[in-house]
Amino acid sequence: MQKLADLNAALTRAKTERIQKEAMYQQLQASQLDPARLDTFPAILTNAFIQQQKGELAELQRQYAQASEKLGDKHPDIIKLKSAIQMSQTKLNGEIAKVVQSVRSEYQAALSQENSLSAALNQQKAEALSMNRKAIDYGVLARDVESSKQIYNSLMQRAKETGVAGELKTSNIRIVDVAEKPRAAVSPMKQLNEMLGLLGGCLLAGGLVFFFEYLDSRIKTPDEIRVHLGLAHLGLLPALDQKNGGYPVLSAGVAANFSEAFRTVRTNVLFSTAEEGARSIVVTSTGPGEGKSMVASNLAISLAQTGQRVLLMDADMRKPKAHEILKCKQEPGLSNVMVGSAKASEAVSKTSVPSLWLLTAGRNPPNPAELLGSQRFKDFGNSLKAHFDWIIIDTPPVMAVTDASIVAHEATGVVFVVGAEMTSRHAARRALDQLEQANAHFVGAILNRVDLDRNAYYYSQYYRREYTQYYTAGA
Repeated sequence: MQKLADLNAALTRAKTERIQKEAMYQQLQASQLDPARLDTFPAILTNAFIQQQKGELAELQRQYAQASEKLGDKHPDIIKLKSAIQMSQTKLNGEIAKVVQSVRSEYQAALSQENSLSAALNQQKAEALSMNRKAIDYGVLARDVESSKQIYNSLMQRAKETGVAGELKTSNIRIVDVAEKPRAAVSPMKQLNEMLGLLGGCLLAGGLVFFFEYLDSRIKTPDEIRVHLGLAHLGLLPALDQKNGGYPVLSAGVAANFSEAFRTVRTNVLFSTAEEGARSIVVTSTGPGEGKSMVASNLAISLAQTGQRVLLMDADMRKPKAHEILKCKQEPGLSNVMVGSAKASEAVSKTSVPSLWLLTAGRNPPNPAELLGSQRFKDFGNSLKAHFDWIIIDTPPVMAVTDASIVAHEATGVVFVVGAEMTSRHAARRALDQLEQANAHFVGAILNRVDLDRNAYYYSQYYRREYTQYYTAGA
């Protein structure tokens, strides 16, 4: 409040000063048109320089009047006096203008000071009003606090009085009968709880098994191939434990059940492609690691064992495997023939298996897809059909690159390899859709790497160990 009073007094003084400066400034502006009145203005009368200039100007005008009576207008002295009069008049006007500007600046400064003090006063008024409102709220709260203290003290006094009165009363409680200890526990019922826990655990375990089985979208059985992929099931190939790290090849002596499984695959392939002339079969899979190169090599060997002329072509020029499986040199091969660095007779080599020839992938090219999609590859494939009954083509996985779709477009059929418990049906379905867009003809699908020992009961409806043991016992 003291600051508000000080600001109010300062604003009053500033207003008074501004009114004085404004009156002086308006008077000076009104006097600029009247030189006689302007000379009487206090700021000009008290200016020594202006009075001196006026004296010099009057003296020059007197000299000019005396000289003009004797001399003509073009006389040098007359001209000199005129120039001096003009210069003196200019100095006088300039100094008067400075005085006018000084008065104006003082007026504007007084006006600015008044506005600033007025804004500060308004702000202080707002703060004072806010403090008054807070003081009112504070007073209300203080009265509430005082009232609450009185009520609290009253309640505390009454509570003490009640406690003292309660201790003075006599108890009316008496023992009628002594409590008897029960012979057995009423709760918990251990046997019932154990039975309920066992039943609940079994139900929960069964529910979790069916739930995770429902979530598992991997292809595990031939029925899933028929239902989810819509392909014919050509055979089921058991997984072999190769201790030496090599590839299971029919010509190198493998388990009897593995050989018999490939004979089943061969029979189904023969009946599924009952056409005249040479037939080309593309072997591919959804992704890497499903064993499509091993299937292609053994399918070619099993067909060659029937006496037909078979060519195994390794068209997987990115990661070739046929030369490792059949233990041959990688070059020259298909890529060398496509680029013209080798002849077909040099690239196609006879293997240790009768009636089986091998065309390796050759040097890994930077553009395998372009080589397989070229007209040269189509012409080369057509020329091979004149020399072989079967052409088994090992191609890269469908979802990895487009090589398999390019080759499948020109082939007689496609054998799709599915790794058991490795490939989801959604990924396999997308791979088949990609092959269908290339107008591929599907021969069927092979379920590879089936673990018959670990899941013997699971695959019992498709394969039993005693089936093979019956024919191999006397061999």
